[in-house]
Amino acid sequence: MNVQPFDLLLVFFVTLVAVQILRPLAPRFGFIDAPGAIKFHAEATPSCGGLAIAAALAVAVALGVISSPAIACIWVALIASLGALDDRHCLSPRIRLAAQFLAAAMLLLSTRYAVPNLGEFSIGAGVFLLVCGAAISLFFTVGLVNSLNLIDGVDGLAGAVTLAGLFWLAAIAHVTGDFGVASDAMIAMAATAGFLVFNLRHPWRSRAVVFLGDAGSTALGATLAVLILAIASRPEGAHLPALIWLVAVPLIDMGSLIVRRIMASRSPFSGDRWHLHHLLLDFGFSPALTTALITAAAGLCGAVGFLGVLYGASATVMALALLVPIGAHSLIVLAARTDTRSRLSDHLAQVNASRKLGAPPVLRKESRMIVRGNWP
Repeated sequence: MNVQPFDLLLVFFVTLVAVQILRPLAPRFGFIDAPGAIKFHAEATPSCGGLAIAAALAVAVALGVISSPAIACIWVALIASLGALDDRHCLSPRIRLAAQFLAAAMLLLSTRYAVPNLGEFSIGAGVFLLVCGAAISLFFTVGLVNSLNLIDGVDGLAGAVTLAGLFWLAAIAHVTGDFGVASDAMIAMAATAGFLVFNLRHPWRSRAVVFLGDAGSTALGATLAVLILAIASRPEGAHLPALIWLVAVPLIDMGSLIVRRIMASRSPFSGDRWHLHHLLLDFGFSPALTTALITAAAGLCGAVGFLGVLYGASATVMALALLVPIGAHSLIVLAARTDTRSRLSDHLAQVNASRKLGAPPVLRKESRMIVRGNWP
């Protein structure tokens, strides 16, 4: 199915209208994101962007311009609904994760997506490798859903990173002949672009007036996951190691967060300001520049994935090449640790010089965290 320009415009404008309708209603139904300990936005903001995107995609499904199977659409709707419940009632992370795994298992068991194309690793695959492939699909699906949720911390970031991934996904789908996936990716791009009109900072808007909410960020992750697996599950399609490049930035950031939290003897589900966008903000970059830099990195990684598919790079090469963005992310984390140590040392020196009484409790606690290697 080839999507028509009118369909894209319709989905874009439905998102615009849905945001305008939902904005005044969001506080009444509890879809509001208030500033907090790790949320530094200026004021309480409606978190109904995801609901608006879902409404636009539902219109596309009703008009029959979505090529994905019904079970894939139901999967995205389930993840969006779970995210909306979390927005409204703050579900336990463990309950939310268990529900996501259950929904992902149902998706994979009901479609051909369970066993991805792993390139040369799939040649002569036995039962063991088939089980490994299914496990990879399961963890990739749930991981991508949560990685988009975790990266949603600066105005426009999650939507822009998703837009970059969908763009390169559509390009790869055209190259591999998956025109249905290409059409669905462009429709998702239109819906995401409609939301970004209200969420992205630009000369005519100094801050976001609507947030995605968990419903939106997880739904975007679910959409990317199901479209990537739709290509990767075809023997003649692109292999998964190349397609992972389209979403490498959020996946690497999530993996780094989990490792650092565990090394700090903390729960992987705990909240903090250790995300990539927080580190860039702490370096002094503005929110708009932070979004631009991370989106550019996501777009560059997506281009690498596209070129890998276009020129037939092996799965081994594409997988090993991921060490480059992983290393770049690690360097940023190490630089942030050094910068934090330097700033905290300056603070302690100033306090000691001015008060002669040692560091106050908060600074002493931070210094102990650094000594134990827990920062950030």
